[in-house]
Amino acid sequence: MKHKTALAAQVAAWNRCNAEANKLAVLLAEVFKPFIGKKIICNGGSLTQRAQSAIPELSHVLELNIWHACSVYALHYMVRVCEHEDRGDYCGSRYAETHVVIGQIKDRVLESVNTPCTDLRTDYTESEILAKREALQKAEAALRDAESALSPFKPYDH
Repeated sequence: MKHKTALAAQVAAWNRCNAEANKLAVLLAEVFKPFIGKKIICNGGSLTQRAQSAIPELSHVLELNIWHACSVYALHYMVRVCEHEDRGDYCGSRYAETHVVIGQIKDRVLESVNTPCTDLRTDYTESEILAKREALQKAEAALRDAESALSPFKPYDH
């Protein structure tokens, strides 16, 4: 879908990204629970074949990217979505990306699976973002005025 403005596309991207992340958290928590106490990470950082085969196909929607990411301490997945904006002569793209932490890892063994986080917002609106931007501009102006009034002193004595 093409959106009329960059903001509309960005709002749609974040709402969809968070909705997908909320669903993914629940799905993958269930997938990985049977692997608690088992090695799920290979030496190179990828999932073991057994763990990988337990995961259903995830990129089921065009322009939705989901991939495994792993640190020494945590198993998580990245979710990225793209929404398009109509810029007349060409189409622009707006992306949103977030990560979903699935569980804790130690020595390549899954130690625990987190309670799925499903409270990422999916109801942002353009008017809300515009109002928050306006509030930010007012706060920044107030900060500049306060800094000017404090001059030549600094906010802190070190």
